[in-house]
Amino acid sequence: MHLAAIALYSAVFYVACARFVFHADTKTRSMRGARGRGVRRWWPELTFAVLWLAACAALSVTSLSHDVIWQLWIARQMLGGTDLYTGIIEVNPPLWFWMALPVEWLARATDIPAPRMMVAAMMAFAGLGLALAATLLAHETPRRRAAILFALVLAFLVLLPLPDFAQREHICLFGPMCYVLLAAQCADGRIVSLWQALAVGLLAAAGFALKHYFVVVPVVL
Repeated sequence: MHLAAIALYSAVFYVACARFVFHADTKTRSMRGARGRGVRRWWPELTFAVLWLAACAALSVTSLSHDVIWQLWIARQMLGGTDLYTGIIEVNPPLWFWMALPVEWLARATDIPAPRMMVAAMMAFAGLGLALAATLLAHETPRRRAAILFALVLAFLVLLPLPDFAQREHICLFGPMCYVLLAAQCADGRIVSLWQALAVGLLAAAGFALKHYFVVVPVVL
């Protein structure tokens, strides 16, 4: 909640200073008008950045399922030198456990509980997915961008996190959602930059590889 309060305080403080405290000449007012048009143009992204910060604070104390706790426990044993599939009996593919290794390592290095570090990592993934989606939607009108980003926020931070926070289904949302948007851009004949394609492809590949039937999405597209 502190992060959300800081963001709200900063926005209110800036508007108050800009409009009521400091006097501006004609040139400054013109520049301020240009900035205002920029703010109006990008209000969906600014709004959802604040919502993301609020979600980070609200979900920082969320409980993780036994599957995720098991994932973190296996990562801790692997960092201690135990071999997966020999010293640890497990039938799932290794990628999900490999993803937990940097989370467990950072938890050790910072003395932050591993479950809390996992929540922070998931929120970072969600923020990256939303940022990539915003770059792919830059050509759309503000209202249309707001509607699509609102749907993504519901999916990333509200609907699936309730029962499946940090599960493989949750992780798989971040990249493939952007992958669908990227496919739509290409189908419409829009030019997509190389860095956008690479970023979306890498993020989506990590999600698609978590379970074999996730490959249905890129195959169908």
